[in-house]
Amino acid sequence: MILNQTFQNVQINLDFIIYFPNIENLMQLFDYLRKGQPPSNEIKEIIAIQLLEGLNNLHVKNIMHRDIKPQNYLVCPSKTYGFTIKICDLGFASAVTKSKSFYLSKKGTDAYFAPEVEKGQSRIQSDLYSLGLVLLELDNLNELKENWIDQSTKTEILEGRGIASKYQINRKSNIYKIAQICLKKDYLERTTAGDLLSELIKLHGKPLKFTLTSMILEEQIPQQAQQIFDRINELQKNMQNQFEEYAKHLLDNTNSKIKNKDANQQFTKVEVLSKLLKSLYENKKYANNFQILSFGSYGMVLATKKVSFNSKEIVLKIQKIVDNLAIENEITIMKQLKEPLVVQLYDSYIIEQATAPEKYVVFELEKCSCSLQDYIERQGKEGEFSDEEKLIIAHQVIDCVNYIHWFNIIHRDIKPDNFLVCLDGNQPEIKLCDFGLSAQLGNSESIEILDGVGNCAYMAPEILTKKENENKIYSKKSSNIKRDQNL
Repeated sequence: MILNQTFQNVQINLDFIIYFPNIENLMQLFDYLRKGQPPSNEIKEIIAIQLLEGLNNLHVKNIMHRDIKPQNYLVCPSKTYGFTIKICDLGFASAVTKSKSFYLSKKGTDAYFAPEVEKGQSRIQSDLYSLGLVLLELDNLNELKENWIDQSTKTEILEGRGIASKYQINRKSNIYKIAQICLKKDYLERTTAGDLLSELIKLHGKPLKFTLTSMILEEQIPQQAQQIFDRINELQKNMQNQFEEYAKHLLDNTNSKIKNKDANQQFTKVEVLSKLLKSLYENKKYANNFQILSFGSYGMVLATKKVSFNSKEIVLKIQKIVDNLAIENEITIMKQLKEPLVVQLYDSYIIEQATAPEKYVVFELEKCSCSLQDYIERQGKEGEFSDEEKLIIAHQVIDCVNYIHWFNIIHRDIKPDNFLVCLDGNQPEIKLCDFGLSAQLGNSESIEILDGVGNCAYMAPEILTKKENENKIYSKKSSNIKRDQNL
């Protein structure tokens, strides 16, 4: 009885110090609050700020929790508001890096899975989606009872059709504004825990009685420190301007024939190229002396030197990610192929923060002299292409294709542009490259798909003669090497 009177008095007292008896976690706190007088909006916002603060503490260290739910927040006593909320249970937590920004697994609690987790891909932004569901419940305790996330509600939110539309929830509150962002269907639209924390503090509009450990509020920064931050921002802006100038310089010094290959003008835009160059510079893996070698439909190729390879020359194939599974397939196939008959993959990683919402994959590859197509054209013009040299090249081309067939891999885009020539030795050395359309057959002899892939000029008859609505059959036999008229 004394506790109830205290609780009621607390709601009127502006200093509000609340005591929650025998409460261990947030789920128990929710149940306790449903039985009595609901907390004020001010108290709910304080709880929400602490929930975001706990998550942001993990995210700034590049750790994703992977099981955000009310049971995984502890409620502890405190001298400020009478309680403090702490994140707990890191059993499923995983570190993210530039080269590994997601995990191909479903871990956590099904009701709180984000759309990308449902598809088997866990990201740091997936935590925000789960937290959005927790915030909704916190903000609407009397309406959203235990197990409120039923299948229809979950599907509605996952598909982006609405947020708990069958419930009479408060859609004008500050917490709902934050939850809306958390529950975006596309993970790239969910911003960050730090940004959401900062926004909720602004919406809350009152001084906090506890110190935020994962961020610094502007009103907490002394004037001298603010000047330092301003200087840092100015330097970052100047640095971006420098990269834009460098990108323009690279483009100006690139042959127009090469630039014209970027038909969609994705990489020949200064603002795009400068962001990629800045990300490569910050990686500190390269000598920062880049040369544009070529452009393609979805990517570009740069020449540079890798510091850890004693400044050995390599090429960076930078490709815009349209299909994550296709990129993973290409990397998996290239990691199997270690003989000199194939261009070697040294490393690969993702660029996404500097270029959001677009994502790019970077392949670190062995550097060759030119493509077979360019070599054939040059030798033809110079009249120095002997029958003996043609025969040597033809044998190597066949060896390259036979080598990948030994692994039950079909290339599906055999053409002179996808063979590279190394001219370091006495005779040209041929290497097969670009496995973006490749497939591994497994135990079958062929695969059938509706779409035609590869260059029409080099397609086998059993593919080329099929109608649009007919399946195309790809096998080792369809990887025919069409003889170039100059070879």
